[in-house]
Amino acid sequence: GTYTILAAGKVGEQGKLVAIEPEIKNYKRLLKNIELNKFKNIISKNIALSDHNGIEKLYILPYSYGHSLVSRGDRDKYIKVPVKTLDSLLEELNIENIDIIKIDTEGAEIPILKGAKKIFKNNPNIKIVIAAEHYPSQPKEVCEFLNSIDLKAKIYYKNFVTTA
Repeated sequence: GTYTILAAGKVGEQGKLVAIEPEIKNYKRLLKNIELNKFKNIISKNIALSDHNGIEKLYILPYSYGHSLVSRGDRDKYIKVPVKTLDSLLEELNIENIDIIKIDTEGAEIPILKGAKKIFKNNPNIKIVIAAEHYPSQPKEVCEFLNSIDLKAKIYYKNFVTTA
């Protein structure tokens, strides 16, 4: 919830921020941070994002971060979590105008982007920041995907991808 709290302060009382956290312990920490900071402009959801709606395995690491929908072969512990596309989630929340999206989902960034095509089409000036540091070819793959849908992406500082 660190970036959620920082961003909530930046968007102000008139702005809205949607925070997604699929793992329950981290989700409870997020809720506590929102409460402690008295933010009323955050919508939090205990789900994962992907390129489809349904249920998926969330692979759990022994520490409190790094959980992912992507198995890297070293993970045998998982929980099942609901997944939604970003398009369907924002439609449910009746949110149409998006200024910025930040994604850091431990290797599941491309499926999330694939599930947001309507958002990107309807928000041509959207800014996107993606932590693409989860495998060596990820920055290039994320850039190529975003460029293929005309979002003019570039790699920033080795492994972060941003749109212009």
